[in-house]
Amino acid sequence: LEDEIRDRFGDLPEPLLRLLALARLRIAASRLGVREIAAGPKAVALTFAEKPLKAAALQWKDLPEPVIKDCRYVFPMTTETEEERLSLLQKLLSAEPFPSEE
Repeated sequence: LEDEIRDRFGDLPEPLLRLLALARLRIAASRLGVREIAAGPKAVALTFAEKPLKAAALQWKDLPEPVIKDCRYVFPMTTETEEERLSLLQKLLSAEPFPSEE
């Protein structure tokens, strides 16, 4: 879609690029079973529809260990800008789909 818009209208304005990035995040979150995302300056949290296996957190081995409570994984990471939070979310949501605890 992004390429089609660019072909038709030329360079895309920053707000549209951000909107498209957020749409990609929503798709990736849905694929992983994430039903809610919260991102702020001190942490990023992913809330899953079903509790993923604890082993799923190993996919984020290069990030601080998340604080896990039920279906919510909170990553205590300081981010200064919206771009940093977006980049972190892209990294978190690029993981393979997680098996759920039964």
